[in-house]
Amino acid sequence: MTCSARFPLLAVLMLVSVRPALAGQTLVVEVDNVARMPVSDLAKMEQLVAGSYQAIGVRVIWEYGEVPLDDPRGLRIHLRLLSRTAANRKIAAERIRGDVLGQTNRPARIVYVFCHRVLEASVKFGHEYTRLLSVVVAHEFGHVLLPAGSHSNTGVMKGRANFWGRLAHEFTPEEGEAIRVGLAPSVRR
Repeated sequence: MTCSARFPLLAVLMLVSVRPALAGQTLVVEVDNVARMPVSDLAKMEQLVAGSYQAIGVRVIWEYGEVPLDDPRGLRIHLRLLSRTAANRKIAAERIRGDVLGQTNRPARIVYVFCHRVLEASVKFGHEYTRLLSVVVAHEFGHVLLPAGSHSNTGVMKGRANFWGRLAHEFTPEEGEAIRVGLAPSVRR
């Protein structure tokens, strides 16, 4: 191996060795599958969302059962994947716009996803359902983890996503840093 080939390898090894320091930056997601999504769809969505967060140094643990709000493994977020009936009830009660695919209750750390709307949008815009679902979930988790008014012009947190093109699964470097800082155990408590 040449000297110039060793330098990138050394840089990669150094970056990998830093990863354990991020172990405290974990999301524990309590999944409530009211929509009764198939296990295969859930697994694919989980993998894609976890990849978006892993890229910024955050681990995601998925749980199907009650998780304490003060889970010692990390910050708990409750994900409610709503059926058409449950979603329509919430949409009507809260007068939610027709183009909204998910909603966040930031103080309670609850994310609601209107699965039937995500399915309709995936057909309309020609995207695989689980890929679009993962973008919606990652975006709504971002609203829990970032300060209010956290939409950006690019990436996962783009305010008015254009689904006609490529789906963005990345956070900006600034968003990644803000999420990591917010998840630091000393900041959370």
